[in-house]
Amino acid sequence: HKYIYEKTGTNTWNAYANNPVTANVSNTGDYFGSGVATNDESIIVGAYGDNQGRGAVYIFQKDL
Repeated sequence: HKYIYEKTGTNTWNAYANNPVTANVSNTGDYFGSGVATNDESIIVGAYGDNQGRGAVYIFQKDL
């Protein structure tokens, strides 16, 4: 599964479940991969330049 969250305000995040990640995720200036964390079930990738500089976090979760 893929979960994409978009920050829409102060401490407000919208989740878009099962949204396919497309090539435009890694546009120049998005800094996709600037932060990465993993565990046994997920990979979390930061892109602080995405979303017109507001940043984004992408969570890739293993199918269980």
